Amino acid sequence: GRDTVVVSPTSANHCTGCTYTALVSAYTASTYSIVALVENTTADTITQLQEGVPHSATVTTGRYLYFSIDVPANSSIAATLTPFSGDPDLYASFSEHRPSAQSH
Repeated sequence: GRDTVVVSPTSANHCTGCTYTALVSAYTASTYSIVALVENTTADTITQLQEGVPHSATVTTGRYLYFSIDVPANSSIAATLTPFSGDPDLYASFSEHRPSAQSH
């Protein structure tokens, strides 16, 4: 069946700025998908994206999350937002540290 592990800021095993490691153990041959959802509780947090690695997140109505990725010199970038629910919008900028709908 489906297993979910949730670690919130009030959890006893929560830490700040840590790397969490997960183990998937198969008692029989298995095929699976694993997704980690990180919900930032402060608007000041910027999540670093890795090239070619999908990142799933949840944001509540009226809130926003910031992401960044390093782009080498003389390179182009394509960022794709694929919504699973709701109506999120993507704004990006090379000049604005925290882009918005009004400034991007």
